[in-house]
Amino acid sequence: MNNSVTTAPVIDISPLRANPTGHEAAACVATMHAACLETGFFVAIGHGLDNEIAALFDGVRRFFELPQAEKERTPRVDRYGYIPHRPSSIDMSRASDNVEYLDLGLHAEVELPNVAGLEPAVRQYQQTAIAVAATVLRALAIALGAEPEFFAKTMKNPQCRLRFLHYPAVEADAHGSLPVPNQPHTDYGLITLLATDGVPGLEVKPIDSDWIPVEAPEVSLVINLGDMLARWT
Repeated sequence: MNNSVTTAPVIDISPLRANPTGHEAAACVATMHAACLETGFFVAIGHGLDNEIAALFDGVRRFFELPQAEKERTPRVDRYGYIPHRPSSIDMSRASDNVEYLDLGLHAEVELPNVAGLEPAVRQYQQTAIAVAATVLRALAIALGAEPEFFAKTMKNPQCRLRFLHYPAVEADAHGSLPVPNQPHTDYGLITLLATDGVPGLEVKPIDSDWIPVEAPEVSLVINLGDMLARWT
């Protein structure tokens, strides 16, 4: 068993943005590649999205604080829109057991909730986050020995989903353990960029090791590989 891995590594990706062909960028690519082989996860800082993430969380917090009836006015259409938490849900036909969430796409698949500042924050974040994803994918292509634009050429019209997750407060059991809201799983897409508010909870399982917590500072991005990228490579 490999007990040397204690958390997903924190990687400053600013060299990839400043000078993608420089020595610092090459070292960053190597570190990312090692993390992808070990756990499929790393925490990115220096991504340039600090302000966008802060504005995004500010707007979506206001949405989740709305009265339940008002939140459920946001429909659920073709896997986009709002899903309520079952204990609070009015429409039980679309309720979730452990979390409430809001799924948004790139093309106004559902009307955005009427919350001050949310729509411009969402659209600005989507635009800039996709650029960060492209930077990460370029680095991974280089790490794999492919041409740098390998992924970009195949991602001209990507399906990108922005999901906001709100986990209600929970109580520990008699043994002091907290319930696990999500069962162990892998993501099915290419890569996931998880913007974080610094609240812990996510755990990952490296190869030949036990589950470890992901320690991600506020406004960092937890980046993980999905099944599509694993199969593709």
